[in-house]
Parts: sequence; C-alpha cells; structure tokens
Amino acid sequence: MKYPKLHEDVYVPTSWYIGHGRDDVCGGLAQIIKIKDDEKGGINSIFVYTTEHPNVGYNWSSLMVQQEKLEKEFGTKRAYPDPDYGSGEVGGY
Repeated sequence: MKYPKLHEDVYVPTSWYIGHGRDDVCGGLAQIIKIKDDEKGGINSIFVYTTEHPNVGYNWSSLMVQQEKLEKEFGTKRAYPDPDYGSGEVGGY
C-alpha cells in the first residue's frame, strides 16, 4: 500500500452524522491536507484529513480498499461539505 501524500486527491465516501450534522459531507474527490500516524495497542494506523472534510480523519488503509468503488460512484465529482444544522445538536452546530 502506498503512503499518502499532501495535496494528493483521494476519494472519500458520503458521510451523514446524526449527532453532529455539521460534519456531513457529500463524497467524491478530496484533497489531503494533513497526514497523521497513530499507534494504538501496538497497531500503527495512518489517518488523512481533507480540505473538504477537515474535522474527520479517514483511516488510510480502509480508504484505499474503497477507491475503485468510490471512483465508479463519483467519477470526477468533488467532495463538499453539506452541514445539517437542524439535526438537534446543542448550540445549533
């Protein structure tokens, strides 16, 4: 598996959150802006953060196995934030 690169485009899935709708995102191509290595319980994981969804880290190895499927689903469409501020969150966000 290749290591992610800053500013590289990668496909991300659509994500809807019931408890924090401000983080909802429509999937598609997204640009990597941060890469974080994380070790828990002796297992090393890589997380990537994107311009289009900066508050959520995607597990790189999980994301890589989805790329072909996501490319077929989204083609050249870019991911974009789609916040839902009416999802019952405290403080309106």
